[in-house]
Amino acid sequence: MGLTYPTKSIFTTIQRCYFMTVEIRAWIQSIEQTLEKLEKLGCTSKGTYSFRDYIYDLKDKSYNFNKKFMHVRFYEKTNWNQKPVQLVHKLKSKPDFSGDIIFSQGFDNISQAENFLKPSHTLAFSAFRKGTEFSLNNLRIFVEDIEFLKPSIEVLGVTKEDILDLFNKIEHEGIINDSVAQLICSRSRCT
Repeated sequence: MGLTYPTKSIFTTIQRCYFMTVEIRAWIQSIEQTLEKLEKLGCTSKGTYSFRDYIYDLKDKSYNFNKKFMHVRFYEKTNWNQKPVQLVHKLKSKPDFSGDIIFSQGFDNISQAENFLKPSHTLAFSAFRKGTEFSLNNLRIFVEDIEFLKPSIEVLGVTKEDILDLFNKIEHEGIINDSVAQLICSRSRCT
């Protein structure tokens, strides 16, 4: 049984996806040092945020979390103009670092989002995340502390080259090819 998405939500999401479709994440040794380097590079701080991700799997078969997944994100702190709970269906259809949000819907509470998913999905695991957002030119930068993982930095931009140029200016411990959901699941956090 599949989900039926409201047409208006898909349109809004598709319009946002065209601007930033490349996402690259890398491990970092120190959140504090990375924040200092970003400030020295002239990045603008957009504030801090925190949320818990609830990652869902299909009831009748499992997602490959590196290719697609469904999550409900409950924001404890956010600077973004949105509802406190966001349901997102994310798809990585290309072998590079690009991905698409094929569906995004805001809810007032978690139970509304869970009711939307219950017919076809089951909770796989959850993880807490907190971070600081920055911007630099056409880049959005997220320095994050994610439960079960080492600190990391994620950069969203229009081109892979723009993001890798920023990574060359900061210290990082390697590009991450797996999705956060896959990394956590592979560390035996899946139910």
